[in-house]
Amino acid sequence: MRSQRRFTADAAHELRTPLAIQRTAIEVGLTDPGPRRVARTRADMLTVVRRSEHLIESLLLLSTSDQGLEHYADVPLHDVVRQVLAEVKTDDPRLTAKIVTGVPPESVSRLLEPFQRRQARGHQAGEGVGLGLAIVTSIAHAHAATTHVRAKADGGLTVELGFPAIDRHER
Repeated sequence: MRSQRRFTADAAHELRTPLAIQRTAIEVGLTDPGPRRVARTRADMLTVVRRSEHLIESLLLLSTSDQGLEHYADVPLHDVVRQVLAEVKTDDPRLTAKIVTGVPPESVSRLLEPFQRRQARGHQAGEGVGLGLAIVTSIAHAHAATTHVRAKADGGLTVELGFPAIDRHER
């Protein structure tokens, strides 16, 4: 019950923050309705809305994966990985820096919980809300897979997923 209450409180906070930012942008940004101010307010609002949409999509994905799967199907994992890697922009230095950032070994288990981050959130552009590893763990669990996460000495994490062998006759 304690973790469910914490999750609910964290989710409420993460959803309330963008709303407060939007309200402030409207109240302050439109007090002087000149074209430049309106354009800036519009851009700020779109950024916050996109972040909110991403948060809600992540929460829905976490909820869906926590419910488990009704049936299993063969998925060519190598094709999925190839597609994801093709979509990743390797020229973004901010994302690259996040990949190699050191994670203290004692923080790893905490990072598997929803809304947990290595550092306190600064509400910067591109900053996550702390759902990534929780979603990975939940999806792995839904597939009866094991998850092993450990900090690397030179920075970042190693995440290993172990999928069980499935007897094709059981389906």
